[in-house]
Amino acid sequence: MSQNQSENPLIKALPPETDYLSYLTIVEYNINEDQLPTLHQVLQDTTLTTNIGWDLVHLLLPLLPHSKLCLQDVARLGNPREVVLKVTELLEKLGGQDEEDEDLGSEDGEDTLNPGEVESNDGEAQNGTTQLQPSSIEVQFCALLDMLQTLLPRIKTKFPSCFLSTSLQALLPAYAKIAAEEQATEAVIVFIKALSGTSRPTLPPRASSTSVPTQNNDSHQSAPDPEGNDGSIGIEEEALQKRLLQAFLTFVFEAYMTALPLVEDVPGMAWCSRIQEYRRPDSVIPGRRTFTELFDSGQGYLHNRDAIVGQFIALSRDLSLSLSALLTTLITPPSPPSTPTDLPSTASEVPLSLPGALYLLTASSVASILFGVPSTLPSIRLFPHYASIVAQLIGVSSPVSAGTEPLALIDAILALHSCINIPNEDNDPDSETSFKETLQRLSLLSANTPNASLRYRAHVVTKNILYSYPSENVRMAYIKDTLQNCPYENLKASAVGWLKDEIIADGRKETRKSIFANPEILKTLAPYLCLNPYSLNHKDDFTPFLAYQSFFLAVLNLMYLILSSQNLNVSSWDLIRCTETWIQQLKEVTNDIREVIKVGGEEGEDAIEGLEMDLRLLEGNANMVEEALKDIYAAEKNREGSG
Repeated sequence: MSQNQSENPLIKALPPETDYLSYLTIVEYNINEDQLPTLHQVLQDTTLTTNIGWDLVHLLLPLLPHSKLCLQDVARLGNPREVVLKVTELLEKLGGQDEEDEDLGSEDGEDTLNPGEVESNDGEAQNGTTQLQPSSIEVQFCALLDMLQTLLPRIKTKFPSCFLSTSLQALLPAYAKIAAEEQATEAVIVFIKALSGTSRPTLPPRASSTSVPTQNNDSHQSAPDPEGNDGSIGIEEEALQKRLLQAFLTFVFEAYMTALPLVEDVPGMAWCSRIQEYRRPDSVIPGRRTFTELFDSGQGYLHNRDAIVGQFIALSRDLSLSLSALLTTLITPPSPPSTPTDLPSTASEVPLSLPGALYLLTASSVASILFGVPSTLPSIRLFPHYASIVAQLIGVSSPVSAGTEPLALIDAILALHSCINIPNEDNDPDSETSFKETLQRLSLLSANTPNASLRYRAHVVTKNILYSYPSENVRMAYIKDTLQNCPYENLKASAVGWLKDEIIADGRKETRKSIFANPEILKTLAPYLCLNPYSLNHKDDFTPFLAYQSFFLAVLNLMYLILSSQNLNVSSWDLIRCTETWIQQLKEVTNDIREVIKVGGEEGEDAIEGLEMDLRLLEGNANMVEEALKDIYAAEKNREGSG
């Protein structure tokens, strides 16, 4: 409803016509999109905004993005200490509410306006002249963050870290809810730059249906802090503020990486796979689009990830967060404070995020490999450095939970291994225990991780660490323990592959043979290799038997290699007889299963056909081993005849 400016209640009721509390009530009952220009005008009165600004924020949030100028007026001219507390309170609510909850315009359970409705003078909702779009969590977050960017530098006190700390703590949960939104992440990056005094260019703008119009505030002077002093702070306070921003950066980066959605089956940043493609282009499958090509397409969501990660790396350098400091955090994490609610008083009391520190360390290391970015990487040893990082971040609740971590975290752990040089280090009293624990966690990644590319990379990393350990006795003990006690069939199959590689490597030696060349060792392993297939087949339920198919195939492959090779000389008659019995059992069980599925009729023909293919694959490999056994018996018979 149009009205003369003098009759507008926001003008007519201005103090001293009413007191500040009454005027605030009038604003609350009359505020709508059409009134925002008038409110923007009256808020230029510093005295008025100082007295009522803090209580306008929750009224203006539902009117975003149209109320952006008014919110900036409150940030520039309101009492900064009061407004910061209000903004912090609203951010805490934003971080705690569910997506289906009402927006932050609801105070103490009060009803809020539905999108597309405005409040009339008599308090009844009616259609406005302009349809309001829903004020999303992302829009509200960016607006509140923009206010903090103006408010925090205005507070002049000897200990501004108190306000900074509480604001950052409120920001993190709110950001974590929308970390997958690029606009929110870019807004946080700009916020950190502003508070750190960095003049680095911002990321190029991207189109967004929820974008909030911004204004150039350079021409608008902020009011001084009415309760402030000269603003001088001590060296310790300055160090504390810097540490708070460093810690905030690591926690924000953790939230961003954790929230990365699975796009085109790309886990996180696909760092470990991209390094493999860079170093071993011959390993790329022809015709298949590589991870490198997906990220280098020059457009799209994945390409933007590299740009955003680059901004995080740059910010860490601007904040003097060295890679050595990140490594120190990862291998010797600080103890949590005894009273988490207490505000930190020194920089040493502010911990960094462990996952965030890993992401920054790995991102910087990967950037130096893939993009040639200059970087002073610290010396990272397999033991104790890498082993300690794995222990801190993989299988934290229990070792068997390894593989349930965010895909981006698993990718970063595996990629970091590719970034360090691993010499054959001398044994030390603690490394054997650390070695076994590290292998256990990483091998569980290869078993439990849902992403296929990460499972394979975890298998490769586990194998490389196993082979790098200098003690052959320790390596053999780990392989035997896996075969004997591991509950995962695919890990047992991996252990068979490790054993085969060790035997082949030993066969190529011209000097002293290792423990893997001793036939007695294979004899002791035979009960775990030639697993009785009858123990896995229960009447009509042959699922447990089929689950071991990869293990059986690995053992058949190993046995064929051992029995048919003229150079390895690791077989024995005990192993031969054990293998012969096992092959017979294996073929009998496959025949039993075939008899069971014959009565299945036409039901589940595709499943039956696939099962039949699996059985034929097992039988084909078993037949190859039988032929090798026949050759051994024939050669022995010839020797006896010639003797």
